[in-house]
Amino acid sequence: MEGVANSMVDVFVLGSYVNANSLVVKQLPKAGESLQAEALWTEHGGKGLNLAVGMHRLGLRTYPLIAVGNDTPGDALMTLLRSEGLEIQGVVRTSIPSGFGVGLVTAAGDNIITIYPGANAQLSIGHVQTASNTLQDCRLVCAQFEIPDAPIVEAFKQARQRGIKTLLNPSPWREPETVLLSLTDILVLNETEAAACFGITDVDTLSLAQWLRLLPVLAWKGELLVVTLAERGCVALQRGQEAMHEPAWTIEPVDPTGAGDAFATGLAYALLNDYPLVKALRFANACGAMIASQQGVLQILPTWQQVGQFMGDCQRNRDIHPLMLEVMGNTKSMMEQFGLHDLASENLEALRRFQRACCPASENLPFVCCVEDHHIPTKAGTLAIRLYKPSLQPNLPMLVWFHGGGWVMGGLDSAEWLCRSLANRVGCAVVSIDYRLAPEYPFPCALDDGLTVVQWLETAASDLGLDRGRMAVGGDSAGGNLAACMTHQLQNSRNKPLFQLLLYPSLDADFTRVSYQENAQGGILTSAVMRRFWDCYVPDRSQRCRSDISPLYAKTFAALPPALIITAEFDPLRDEAEVYALMMQVAGVNARSYCAKGMIHDFLAFPSSTDLAVVTTVWREIVSALQQVFGITSAAVKVASST
Repeated sequence: MEGVANSMVDVFVLGSYVNANSLVVKQLPKAGESLQAEALWTEHGGKGLNLAVGMHRLGLRTYPLIAVGNDTPGDALMTLLRSEGLEIQGVVRTSIPSGFGVGLVTAAGDNIITIYPGANAQLSIGHVQTASNTLQDCRLVCAQFEIPDAPIVEAFKQARQRGIKTLLNPSPWREPETVLLSLTDILVLNETEAAACFGITDVDTLSLAQWLRLLPVLAWKGELLVVTLAERGCVALQRGQEAMHEPAWTIEPVDPTGAGDAFATGLAYALLNDYPLVKALRFANACGAMIASQQGVLQILPTWQQVGQFMGDCQRNRDIHPLMLEVMGNTKSMMEQFGLHDLASENLEALRRFQRACCPASENLPFVCCVEDHHIPTKAGTLAIRLYKPSLQPNLPMLVWFHGGGWVMGGLDSAEWLCRSLANRVGCAVVSIDYRLAPEYPFPCALDDGLTVVQWLETAASDLGLDRGRMAVGGDSAGGNLAACMTHQLQNSRNKPLFQLLLYPSLDADFTRVSYQENAQGGILTSAVMRRFWDCYVPDRSQRCRSDISPLYAKTFAALPPALIITAEFDPLRDEAEVYALMMQVAGVNARSYCAKGMIHDFLAFPSSTDLAVVTTVWREIVSALQQVFGITSAAVKVASST
């Protein structure tokens, strides 16, 4: 190696090289277990090389200081650096073989990596001193832990003396020397490394809120601390500022190997280009997500233009409320416990078990004055309903409710939280219908069950303490479809509802709308999931344009009762619901729609979302609309609930 002065360097990288070999396996092995791999690929690797090449591709002028053997992999590295347009003066050739790595990775993205450092362990203080002319003219010194501490400490000391910022990504983890941490300006850790570095216990159970409270009390005195949290994004603390969270980009993970390296390259690029911290973290998250969503590392490290394209394609996720992203992550984790990749699964038994497991425990449900189960005899058997009454006052107005679940899952228990909340907040009774589910009972079974309940209530209402003259209908998701379809069928009958409350309803089977394209994948409710639900409910696709299946295709809307339609910004069903509201308005119906910003499908069913400002506003809209049509005052609701 020759010392070369280079005033054009942005980043001096204390690098490493590993001849990386990855084996694809069905599952990670247990102790003592031998596995047969399904595939093998080999590439140039090593954290230090990834950092150098990644920053270079993003547009930073990078100088890698790397030790390799006098062997074939070392020769291959020289060829690679030349082809990338990187400096080769910082390559140290030694008699020790080049670094070697083996990784096991599963289709789900889980991995184990083992590294033999080889020549990387030979990088020394002397090599750093030889390159000091280059180091003194750079803007950032970056290091990782596939090399010894000594050259890192030396480089960071020189940087500190010259006012140059330092970035440390201490992976693979080992306990850093105290002096090294004191010389580090920017520390980038994953949550496991953060736990080891700062003595954090139970790191796997920490919520985002707990991380944000924890960062300011950690023993860290540098300029910036960043902890990456995989699918939850990252948290960061900048000196003199409050801790912040930046959500992850929603992807389908393939192999997380190298995602941390890509994150660090993106962070370095963004900070050196004076991005505000929130945008720097966003950019870094995008770099990491691009690697985690593909196989391999070095060959797919992105350019600045590619990151920009990725961020543009995925921008919607930046505006999803962090709590919704956390709900999505928790829901997907629970799905995995039931062997489900998503809700499009054909394993109905697992889907329904998963759905039942998502129901809040009875002790966590809101108290309601009176809850009664009733059974209605029908030609098909017995139909169950559950009646919620907020008080024992006679002649309560009622809301007939259809639960959600894609017509294939859900029931009385899954609707408990929402029905209890509606009864208490509005001051009306809620009649929840346990309609028959597809595919065992496809269209029109569920709709027929709803009509049966309305007909039964015509005679049973007074005995139940209900006012049959004050009836509204409603439902969420697939239940919103059933409520809308039933309203069309009842619009000219004596049982015509006074009002429709439709929460993020599915109103036709057109998967080409913009909201379907924007939210096609990555969420809980995706385009594939809706296609599966429709296939179960109405297998004959030629029938889906019927108005009693897709109410958007109705010939007339003028006789419909007033309606409030709630949509979520990040929901495939958003556009069809807003179009439905518009069609009613054009026909002269008093119909309003409200789009909850930052929310995802089914957001009102998540108890954790109750205190969000946007959710509070939605509930205010719902309560106001129903109380107005029922002639209920808020004062009356308070008096009834206290008696």
